[in-house]
Amino acid sequence: MVFFNTLLKARSNKEYIIAASPDISSAYDSVWPDGVVYKALQISLSGHTARWIHEFLTNRTLQVRWSGKLSASFTSNRGVPQDCCISPYLFTVYLHDLFEIIPPGVTCLIYADDIFIIWSDPSLQNVKIKLQITIQIWCQT
Repeated sequence: MVFFNTLLKARSNKEYIIAASPDISSAYDSVWPDGVVYKALQISLSGHTARWIHEFLTNRTLQVRWSGKLSASFTSNRGVPQDCCISPYLFTVYLHDLFEIIPPGVTCLIYADDIFIIWSDPSLQNVKIKLQITIQIWCQT
């Protein structure tokens, strides 16, 4: 709904609009569990919650089923589990500081590992500049 409202507002104001959807390669697998815990504490989640998140994300025992056969068990200490109901939230916590550095006037929407960034402005040049600044910020973090 936010995306649609942003489009309608830009259109009614006769503004240029650019939307981008950056793809984070292997997004869930790239999550550092200690980073999630650190950022959870930064956003004032309790120590008990942060400890639970750490226990949930570390020393997970996994197996792979392929063609009806089950692999040997192995332990993982990286990423957030795929197809787990809490993983989108943990991924959002992991990315929370990116929202703080996005330039004013840029809308950022995130659901699970899908990210949409939207800029609008009456000046095409300003839209291009905001796009370049935001991409540079993302690449540096």
